[in-house]
Amino acid sequence: MIRLRSALAAIRADRKGTMVIETAIVAPVLILLSIGAFEASRMVARQSELQSAAAEASSIVLAAMPTTDTQINTIEDIIEASSGLPDADVTLTKVFRCGTDADYVPTADSCADATTRTNYIRILMRDTITPQWSHLGIGGPVHYNVERTVQVS
Repeated sequence: MIRLRSALAAIRADRKGTMVIETAIVAPVLILLSIGAFEASRMVARQSELQSAAAEASSIVLAAMPTTDTQINTIEDIIEASSGLPDADVTLTKVFRCGTDADYVPTADSCADATTRTNYIRILMRDTITPQWSHLGIGGPVHYNVERTVQVS
């Protein structure tokens, strides 16, 4: 019994290797937190980029006042180039508002009974980011849908 007590006391007094054990416990947690912070900042940065691209697109639409489909397609190409999004993820469409209605309608013919019709261009940008933690089975892809509606007349 005395031998056991002295052996336990010697083990308790020996501090060799404690730093390795503490590092082995703490390092994975710190690595996961670092990856999470990096991915979260990447997602916020992409949202900010898309919002800036939408603001730029609104400015272009206001400056050009597009009326034809060719003009709208040209502006769409400019937005795709500046945002780095593919053609399928940037959409510019004409929408209309009849009189004082709050809702938008897809065609000008829908405003037959209204005394006034206001023309708009709707800008829609979509993007998806897949964070690294989703490869570990935590969460999934993050989808962005940034929409602006700009009055052109």
